[in-house]
Amino acid sequence: MSERVGRWLSSLSAKYIAVCALLVAVPVICTSVYLLYSSYRDNKRALVRLQQEKAKSVAVTIERYFADRTKRMQAIDAQYLSFTALGSVLQPLLADHATNAFYVDSTGRKTLASAGGGLTVVKGNFSHDRSVKQAFAAGVYFGPVYAPRLLSNPGARSMEVVVRETEAVVGSPEGRPVAGTGVVGETLDLRVIQDLVRQTRLGTSGYVYAIDARGVPIAHPNSAAFTNRSLALPQVTRALASSQSGSTVGRNFRGQKVLSAWATVGPVGWKVFVEQPESAAFAPVRGKIWRTALLLAAFLAVGVGLSVLLARRLVRPVKQIRTAAARIGAGAYDERIELRRRDELGGLAEELNGMAASLQASVQSLEQRVEERTRELAAALVERDEKSHLLEIASRHKSEFLANMSHELRTPLNAIIGFSQVLRQRLFGPINEKQEEYLDDILSSGHHLLSLINDVLDLSKVEAATSGASARSSSTCSRTR
Repeated sequence: MSERVGRWLSSLSAKYIAVCALLVAVPVICTSVYLLYSSYRDNKRALVRLQQEKAKSVAVTIERYFADRTKRMQAIDAQYLSFTALGSVLQPLLADHATNAFYVDSTGRKTLASAGGGLTVVKGNFSHDRSVKQAFAAGVYFGPVYAPRLLSNPGARSMEVVVRETEAVVGSPEGRPVAGTGVVGETLDLRVIQDLVRQTRLGTSGYVYAIDARGVPIAHPNSAAFTNRSLALPQVTRALASSQSGSTVGRNFRGQKVLSAWATVGPVGWKVFVEQPESAAFAPVRGKIWRTALLLAAFLAVGVGLSVLLARRLVRPVKQIRTAAARIGAGAYDERIELRRRDELGGLAEELNGMAASLQASVQSLEQRVEERTRELAAALVERDEKSHLLEIASRHKSEFLANMSHELRTPLNAIIGFSQVLRQRLFGPINEKQEEYLDDILSSGHHLLSLINDVLDLSKVEAATSGASARSSSTCSRTR
């Protein structure tokens, strides 16, 4: 199974499918990633812009609130009022989110009206207090935010607001106000600011909170924020370092990334933050991711289908050509490729058919030549066998002749040698020296002639044996063929 899978993976079809899938998938993935990133970035910018608008809206609302309160306080002219009348003037301030209200005249005397309805004169000279001096210098003084000692509400916040009083110019028909000699102040309960911030929402996951210029939390939806003197969050640190509105990616108390935008409350220098988890920017993109994934799957399916069709159209003729080439290589020279195509594969099939035809003609010509050569060789062997037979007959006749000649020549020569030896031994009587000399010549000549005859006979026998062996070998080879 693994071998079959390995062969298929190394096949041309798998390569075509992989190439087509890559050609479809890579552009779609790159385009989708670019579009998704652009969509995420646009959503993020839109969310940050919306958060900034929301933060500015809350900051403007808080500015208007303080502007209204300071305007009401500036409208109080208590310089020439009696003690009881002064209490009546300060009492409306207590009815609107103030825990106490006071008036400090030009001599530094402080008259305090509390929420319980009491009116008292506080001992001491308050003309040198910081709040009084800054109110005389700037017209209005906003004190720092602090937490009153209320065990029932650890998130309660208060601040002091002091305003320089105004009085009408005597004899002016318009009653144009001028700066007075005293200041009007109140200790403001910031619950109204907290309610405003708490009621402001942004979607389902957004929230709003406010801090003062030192980072002290004024209003926050998470009660754990009030356990810290100041919020040590990265977005808070960056916002306190800037005097304008801005935005950044920060962290919440759980360490999650949040999109944070802030705006500055002008008179007091507070910062209003509007935040929501960074994942909210991905929420509109999730649907696009699923649609993109489905689109990618559809494109891949179409690409794979087209690649399979293309691979079949290209690979099937290649396999057909390969099979035909293997058969031709195995000896089936009459094999032809039936491929009706006008492209390169059709041209290759025609070339292979032409090559097979040429090879078949060459093989047939070679076989014909081999057959002709075989017939010629067979005729030559037959002729050789006939010659060998004749040679064998001639050799046999020669051997018979030599045998006869050997007997016919040796017999008289031996008689001559024998009689010469008898005469040389004087068996038939004495001989003279001359006769003895002639007998020696006859004996030496006879022995020499006998030696020559023996040599000739031996040579003839050897030649006869060699000729017979060659004839027998030729006859055997011809019979074997």
